[in-house]
Amino acid sequence: MKVFLFLCLSLQALFVWAEPEIKLFVGSSKSDVRLVGDLKVLGPEGQALFQGKSVNLEVGSGGILELDGKPTGFSELKISSPGVISWGERQFRHNIEARSDKNAVSLTHQLPLESYIEGVVASELPKSWGLEVLKAQAIAARTYAIWQKSHKELLDSSVMDQVYHGVQREHELAKRAVKETAGQILTYRAKPAHTFFHAACGGHTASSEEVFGGNEPYLKGVKCPYCHTSPAYRWKYEISRKDLDKKLGANVSKIKSIGETNSGRVKNFRVLSDAKPKEMKSAELRRILGYSNFRSTLLTKKNFGWGSVEFGGRGFGHGVGMCQWGALTLAKKGKTAKQILDYYYPGTEIRRFY
Repeated sequence: MKVFLFLCLSLQALFVWAEPEIKLFVGSSKSDVRLVGDLKVLGPEGQALFQGKSVNLEVGSGGILELDGKPTGFSELKISSPGVISWGERQFRHNIEARSDKNAVSLTHQLPLESYIEGVVASELPKSWGLEVLKAQAIAARTYAIWQKSHKELLDSSVMDQVYHGVQREHELAKRAVKETAGQILTYRAKPAHTFFHAACGGHTASSEEVFGGNEPYLKGVKCPYCHTSPAYRWKYEISRKDLDKKLGANVSKIKSIGETNSGRVKNFRVLSDAKPKEMKSAELRRILGYSNFRSTLLTKKNFGWGSVEFGGRGFGHGVGMCQWGALTLAKKGKTAKQILDYYYPGTEIRRFY
């Protein structure tokens, strides 16, 4: 009887039976934030402050938020709408929360998980890629969100977690992919898997251990001869010596590659300059130089010229988990979403989370 009770409690701890909500960090701005829609602005305890078609938010003295230049007396506000709320080119359904954060207006948005996954799939992949790829992406993205939600309250709407541009990016095929996989996640030993994914691996996916320090058995890295059609399969990035020095905070004479992972990626870099030699993780150099510039750590070229430095490599992203361009090729070969996920996350199982 005790064993049976323990098993029941364990299953209840692992799986919920209602769709969860996701809270997203949308962005922040030190200048005015202009929101447009059929808006109601409330204080933190529901105090009615404003109703209209648009409003400008900014941080005033003492961290107090101002509406159209008038202090509200609060550092947090709730903005609601029966339709969408627009911030620049991005649109969000029904709600936005604003708060002052270090002299900037910080915005968050709460929405049901399935609506969030629709936006993620549509933001990550175009509708021209076909249903099976989008279904694989939906399951991976849903699983990643569940895993992240168990570790932190607020998810990022950028590549730091998963890209979510907003309602305006949604399309019908993404909605269908999410509907046909509703509630499904990838599990390993009955627990939600940590389903990293990236654009293109460059020939071999990376293990989670070599990139993030984890040791998940289903993220050991697999050979992937499928992403060669990606525009980023081969890339190059040239930066002036002046800009490189500015970004690294020293007069750089050389950047040496230190060590290589099993998937062929650079482990660390040693920066030689007029200052003390500095060793850094390869992911840190990518962050400093810009993820869209220094596209991966699978380097094939590094050339220091008189006035500039040129880097070259293969792939786009950290390389762990599902290779999106590889998944596209597999789908074109007739593979299903399940077969794609089995390939990139071997040993995992699709289960209903709710």
